[in-house]
Amino acid sequence: LEDIKYWSGLGIPMLKISVNVPALCMTHLPFYDKVFPLLEAYHDIVHHLIFEVTEQTAMSDLNPVKDYLQRLSQMGIELSIDDFGTGHSSLLRLMDLPFKEIKIEKAMVVKLPEDTKTKMILEVIFEIATKMKMTTCAEGIENTEQQKSLIEMGCTHGQGYLYSPALSPNSFLKWIADYQSKHKETP
Repeated sequence: LEDIKYWSGLGIPMLKISVNVPALCMTHLPFYDKVFPLLEAYHDIVHHLIFEVTEQTAMSDLNPVKDYLQRLSQMGIELSIDDFGTGHSSLLRLMDLPFKEIKIEKAMVVKLPEDTKTKMILEVIFEIATKMKMTTCAEGIENTEQQKSLIEMGCTHGQGYLYSPALSPNSFLKWIADYQSKHKETP
């Protein structure tokens, strides 16, 4: 959160920052006792956060923490189901909890654009997400053919080595500066 606040102060146009939240934290009530005061202290920037919950965790019994998940959502934090398509997904769970994003596992992305069954499944997932006003993010995009296929199917976001490897906060600042200098509008 301190990095996001610092970057924002530098005038860097902020993207969403995804945070993997371990299953033990997401289902452990004391986690929320610690995280809510921190989030309230940074209330002006929490809308830049996405909390990623694995599909396995999302499909477990989250009813005891459902109110906390709703509160996170009301604070402006997006909730994402990570590794979607690798477990036993329940469409009811998508309707029942305040998820705003479905993250597609890399294992499905690497099969693109050739595998027609994978494409059919992803098209349906993207259509459901669109109708539920959810975004989608494909993990592990490594080439422009995968990117093009995902865009054509309706995927809204992507990440992977095609764009950048995972970056430390300092490396991110350098990457942003390089990107901005390469993409300045010329008269």
